[in-house]
Amino acid sequence: MKKPILKVRRYNHSETVKWILDLRAFGNGRLFFKTKKDANTEYERQVKLLEAHSAEAIGLSRHEMSKIIHARNELAKHGETIADAVAFRLDYLERIRRCETTINELVTELLDAKRKAGRSEVYVRDLRNILAGPEGKPSEFKSEFGRSKVASVTVEELDKWLHSLNCSNLKTLDNLRRNISVLFGYAARRRMIDSNPVAHIDKPKLPEQAPEIFTVDELRSLLEAANRVAPDVLPMLAIGAFAGVRDAEIKRLDWHEI
Repeated sequence: MKKPILKVRRYNHSETVKWILDLRAFGNGRLFFKTKKDANTEYERQVKLLEAHSAEAIGLSRHEMSKIIHARNELAKHGETIADAVAFRLDYLERIRRCETTINELVTELLDAKRKAGRSEVYVRDLRNILAGPEGKPSEFKSEFGRSKVASVTVEELDKWLHSLNCSNLKTLDNLRRNISVLFGYAARRRMIDSNPVAHIDKPKLPEQAPEIFTVDELRSLLEAANRVAPDVLPMLAIGAFAGVRDAEIKRLDWHEI
């Protein structure tokens, strides 16, 4: 392969710039100048930079050089350069450094924000139980990610953890995924992270099941049993059976609405 040569050349395609320094073979673009003096000054600067980089490259071990070449070739398959990869990685690390908020702290902030927004205590309680756990018992999510910084949690980590739960009830798994998405969606809106990682995790495919229909005798037995064992639940069952109100809507009802 012919070695690239750095040289100031005349440029005949413009009325305003007459000289060019082509750096594309060295990983940069083209520089244009109105005068040859300015072009030569930049040429000298670029030569010094190349010499400095060459001297540093000589000090690299064969193993280090091999890794650099491998990284360059792998990135080239995707139209990227080592400089692109370094810039992406540094941005990632800088975002983690800027965002010192942990998952535990974010959960507390989210729950407080939901209360101030007027969400029902039932909703806030369910959200807390999933993300933080009931009083005195941390949730699985908190145990796994609670001390992690928000910006450090990746799509891959969340996806792997969700699949490791081996949850037989797909509806429960979907509910867990949805509530975690609420947490990271809040972080994204507060610009703690660029995007919600849960949005890139596939939703579990829930089986389509027809609603269960009770016979008169079955419903009578259910209501009588509730009246004996848990009378406080009886109104909820009656409303669900005869008014066609969904479970989530029933939980939001107050006695003055009945």
